[in-house]
Order: sequence, then structure tokens, then C-alpha cells
Amino acid sequence: VVSARARNTGVTTHIVRLFAIVVEKGFELDEGDPARKYKGRVVIQGNNVKDQNHEAALFNELSSSPATMEAAKLADTVGLFQGFTTEQADAPQAYTQELFRGTPTWVELPREAWPDSWVKADYRRPCCPLRLALYGHPDSGGYWERFCERQVMKAGFVKVPNWRSTYFDAKREAILTIYVDDFKLAAPVDKIKGIWADLKANIILDEPKPSDKYLGCDHKITRVTLPENEFVNVIEYDMEGFLQKCIDNY
Repeated sequence: VVSARARNTGVTTHIVRLFAIVVEKGFELDEGDPARKYKGRVVIQGNNVKDQNHEAALFNELSSSPATMEAAKLADTVGLFQGFTTEQADAPQAYTQELFRGTPTWVELPREAWPDSWVKADYRRPCCPLRLALYGHPDSGGYWERFCERQVMKAGFVKVPNWRSTYFDAKREAILTIYVDDFKLAAPVDKIKGIWADLKANIILDEPKPSDKYLGCDHKITRVTLPENEFVNVIEYDMEGFLQKCIDNY
């Protein structure tokens, strides 16, 4: 029905299928490690999207650019200054916090996801309009990034020139980097809680925690005494555990 209407009106419409991905996150960690767990996600089957004529769909391919490693390390450096700290927080189900704004798209749900009313009605291949920027759609990352940028700027940040997904709040001396759904914030100890509160006013975020593991890399912060009896804070990026697991598997 959707395709017939689209063909008659000349309106571009996309039809996609959904499926679930289940992975073991942190599989390289030791058994019993709390960071090793199974995670599931419903996504768009991006390799099987048709338009109203049942031909392969074409997308705008909105560009998204997560923060670079250089930006993340800049935040780590700022967090080492006296009176500063670095914390991080995840945005759960990140993309779906934003509405889908692209070509009208209909999704076909797998039968096990049908409500009972659909089964009783003996539907064959029911479709629903895609309302949220679901994972797997080529444009969802772009919509999420634009959403984040709007909300972050509402919280008092401005964009750092030429560094995507990196923001600065001069008034509160804070720097924020965003890597998809990983938020890293470096700010004065007495201001960081208020900054998180401003961010959480418009973005759903998990409870912030001290920066420890970021993008699979352990961050170890220590204090070192120099020969002149002065103290400096030092950060060490440690992936020894992951390397050892790679060797064991090999």
C-alpha cells in the first residue's frame, strides 16, 4: 500500500527491515569482570533498503565526525591541572534520543516483535513509520550529532574551531568531547557537577564517573614526585590486558 501510494504521487519513500545484534562487550576481559557483558540492539538492516519502486535506496549520507583522540587527550590534560578533574558519562540509546527527519521511511518488524493484535489480525508484512533516528540508518549519526550540538550549546558551550564534536565553556573553564555516545568532560572540581546538570537537562546521560576506561583503554592517573620535590599529576594509557588477551588467543 505504501509503495503504491508513493508511486502514484511521485513521493520518495524508503522501506527497511529491522533485526537485532547481540554481542559480548569486553570479551577480551577476564571471566567475572563486570565490564564483560552481553548487549543487544535493534538496528536497521542497512544493506536491504528499498525505495517506492523496490529499487536500492539512495541516502543523503549526512556526515558525522566524532571527537578525535587528540581532543580526548586534551581533555585529559586539562583534567590533570590543579583544581581540575575529568569525568565521563554515556548517553544510553543515543541515536534514538533524536527524531528521524529524513526521507519518510517505513520499517518492517520481525514477526517475534509483533504485538498480539497484529498476529490475531493475520497481517502479512505490516510496516510502521520510523520516528526515531535508529541505529543502522546512514543518516542517524548525523541527526544525533546535530542534536547533541544544539543541546551542548544550550548548556553554555561553544564549538572549538576545526575540531568536530569538541566544545569549550570559557566562563567555567570546561572542555567537552563527544565520541558518539561517550561524553568526556574536564572542568574545575567545584563546577563539574553543575555542568553535568546543565547537560542532563536536555540529553539523557548515565551517572557521570571519574575517567577510568575510555574507548577500551584504561586511564590510570597517579601523582609523581619530581627531583625538586614538586608533585605532578600523570595519566597513563594502558591496554596491556587487551594485548595479553590478543596474544593468548593467537
